[in-house]
Amino acid sequence: MNENLTSGLVWFAVLAALGALYAFGGRFEAVRQARGEEEDEREWLINTRAMALAGTVLVVLLTGAIVFELARGEDPSPYTQLMAVGGASYAIALLVLRRRF
Repeated sequence: MNENLTSGLVWFAVLAALGALYAFGGRFEAVRQARGEEEDEREWLINTRAMALAGTVLVVLLTGAIVFELARGEDPSPYTQLMAVGGASYAIALLVLRRRF
């Protein structure tokens, strides 16, 4: 069997299992929360902190990737574009949320 076909089938199975968990795992609090079904302030706060942590990790990793590419003398363009989109979306979110609250 072709290695690419095997790898594709394995990843399809992983993603199908994850999709089934999201679709049919509604009795688990973590699954409901991942689907965006926050019911109270505690779940909203957990989700907000998890998103902030994920954003921080991405900023640190992208910064490291940019520095690494620059140190190698390569073009860090893909990483800088992702950082620009992230920074712009953060700035826009701040402006919008400041007006709403």
